Amino acid sequence: MTSALHGIPGDRSLDGYALRRRPRAYRRSTPLVNPSRERHFLFLRGPFGSFFAHVAEQLGLSGNRVSKVVFDGGDLSDWGYFRPHVAYRDPEEAWPIWIDRFLGENRVTDLVVFNDCLEVHMSAIAAAKRRGLRVHVFEEGYFRPRWITLESDGVNAYSPCPRDPSFYRDHGQPTFKVSIGDADVGRSTKWLIFRGISHYVNKVFLAPAFPKRRNPFALPVFDQIVGSIARYAKNQFTRRRVMERAAKLVNSPEPYFIALLQRAGDSQLWQHSNYTNESFAAEVISSFSRHAPPNARLAFKLHPLDPGLVDYARVVEELAVEHGVTERVLFLDGGNLNALAHGARGAVTINSTAGLATIGFGCPTKVLGRAVYDIEGLTDRKPLNQFWNDSQPPDADLFLRFRHVMMERTQINGAFYTPAGMRMAAATAASRLGAIS
Repeated sequence: MTSALHGIPGDRSLDGYALRRRPRAYRRSTPLVNPSRERHFLFLRGPFGSFFAHVAEQLGLSGNRVSKVVFDGGDLSDWGYFRPHVAYRDPEEAWPIWIDRFLGENRVTDLVVFNDCLEVHMSAIAAAKRRGLRVHVFEEGYFRPRWITLESDGVNAYSPCPRDPSFYRDHGQPTFKVSIGDADVGRSTKWLIFRGISHYVNKVFLAPAFPKRRNPFALPVFDQIVGSIARYAKNQFTRRRVMERAAKLVNSPEPYFIALLQRAGDSQLWQHSNYTNESFAAEVISSFSRHAPPNARLAFKLHPLDPGLVDYARVVEELAVEHGVTERVLFLDGGNLNALAHGARGAVTINSTAGLATIGFGCPTKVLGRAVYDIEGLTDRKPLNQFWNDSQPPDADLFLRFRHVMMERTQINGAFYTPAGMRMAAATAASRLGAIS
């Protein structure tokens, strides 16, 4: 998964560079902005809640200039009604010209966004890069749940991180420093729902002030909130049964594979792959039915934050019937990924960050989309049809070195939604943003 709620696809051309924190690691080209010039950070859409406001406050206290463009009532409430801001109320099609002019007239030096695949962000990033400005992208953590991501110029498949395994062998260590931190941030699900509700309520009540705004997310916010609450409530009653099914699978002497579904509406799907969850399930089940060992089983695991708007259990069941593998395919809305991955013969994903977790657990992992971690030695690069009978485990030493570099360069201990996680992450993020030159 990338962000909690994702946007509408669009075109952009981005040449990625990396966060510069050490001279020896991936180098960023020199920006066109004058390094001695006053830093002016422009914030666009952020995660639900006040995370961006906290980061901006820290930057302001350090002597930086901070601005915010507000797009609707939810965005305004997240930022703070009485905090200085600029409201964008023009038609959507006027945005690319408007933001390009704003960047120049206000001498912006740094653009800050959450989720680089929102349409308004893609236009803004393209304009910022044409002007040689610094671009900073926040996203959900590559190593969850205690981390968030901050990279220069792009995240996920747009990340400037090298895809060459030799880079990580040269620059990484088979551990990561304690100073990076690994403090508990609390459970994000209930806070995400709470902040999402607040965002939506303000969006509705303040709609007259933003009459030309359309929903920036791939799925309606209200539907996602209602679906998430319903799924959360349902899981309180079904958790034990699901855990028992997962335990039975893990303890079975027969081999099994896991398929990782992604959050409906995830920009990882439409921006960084040619799949939907439905087409992914169809291809995986078709291949499994024809090529996997006859005694093997396949378990589809639903994403923990999926809003429940699509009945994926039914989708998987109907596909299993179609391919004659009903007794060998099951669906899990829950279950411990750690336990499942440790016992699995392999895992298949489009490009979910859960694939990083399965690699970390030593599980052979096949990526069908485009992912920042789809690197020779970490993922299994052979065709899916061959994967079922000849899956290759990841190189444990390479993974530790990759993890060390990624943790140090792109991850911040904290969370976007929980109070404790937000305080931790905001302070570190502001410090890192101010240090990037």
